[in-house]
Amino acid sequence: MTTLAEMALAHALRDRLPALLGGAVTLNALAPLHGGSGQENFRLDVAIDDGPLAGRRTFALRGDALQPTPNVVSRALEAAVIEAALAAGVRTPRLHGLLPDLFGVGLDAYLADFVAGIALGPRIVRDPAFAPARARLPLQLAEALATLHALTPATHPALPIDRAPFERHLDPVAAALQWFERTLDALDAPRPAAEYALRWLRHHPPASREITLVHGDFRTGNFLVTEQGLSAILDWENAHWGNPLEDLAWLTLRDWRFGQLDLPVGGFGALEPFLAAYVDLSGRPIRPADLHWWAVAGNLRSALSAVHNGRGTLEIERMATPRRAPEMEFEALRLIEVGP
Repeated sequence: MTTLAEMALAHALRDRLPALLGGAVTLNALAPLHGGSGQENFRLDVAIDDGPLAGRRTFALRGDALQPTPNVVSRALEAAVIEAALAAGVRTPRLHGLLPDLFGVGLDAYLADFVAGIALGPRIVRDPAFAPARARLPLQLAEALATLHALTPATHPALPIDRAPFERHLDPVAAALQWFERTLDALDAPRPAAEYALRWLRHHPPASREITLVHGDFRTGNFLVTEQGLSAILDWENAHWGNPLEDLAWLTLRDWRFGQLDLPVGGFGALEPFLAAYVDLSGRPIRPADLHWWAVAGNLRSALSAVHNGRGTLEIERMATPRRAPEMEFEALRLIEVGP
């Protein structure tokens, strides 16, 4: 059923798409894209009568959330990150420009190619049709991360994604600890397991202090997969200056394996070949203790985010997220006990 909000959006798009796409545009279909993202996502089917993009085309529209998530970049800044990643060779949908204030004053959107593939984690890790993709994904993802992590504050000094505490001049470990402290202090009730994990992180810092561009939410569910393998990296809203091991560890968290617990890399791959491919492609050695630190940190971040995202919202899906926090806290404590 089309809502009044979708009707208003369709009307605005009919007015604004011709200038953006360089030709007369007929909007044939507009449908929301679901999948857990905090932003406004839609599929557009259009016919462009003339200009460089003439023909029938499908686009993805991604707009700023009406109820924003704290400490993520805006769609305008996300678009800047995507352009940098595209230029470097990362597989991510090509952009076709910004639509300022599309969802309200200060709520922008960008238009991107609609790329084939699925992002549904359970299907990616279990569906027999995706077995060939699962065999290819570890190497493809290692290549994507090695390419992304070649982008640094030195190579991209004008990329405007600095936001406290993830700023290019700060030690990424200190920034992560600061974020944990701020988030815990903002909660209404104490969380002893999280406090214990934070204390362990303070007392066992990793050696690596390298700073690169990191995706910030690189996991199964945030990339598109066809039966042939990786087709596109999505959801760059958490991109920031940080340590590259953050992305590597995040992909291996238990929460993103969708029940395939014996396959640490996203629920479809073994850890050692994936890390070996990344080291070979990036030239960046990995200390097991450093990766372990970021895995503990990742579970703590996931737990605190689940609690925080469920506060002050009337959205059913977000209201339910805090119930999952104890699972991630338990996993952080389990990792601390078993060690690297």
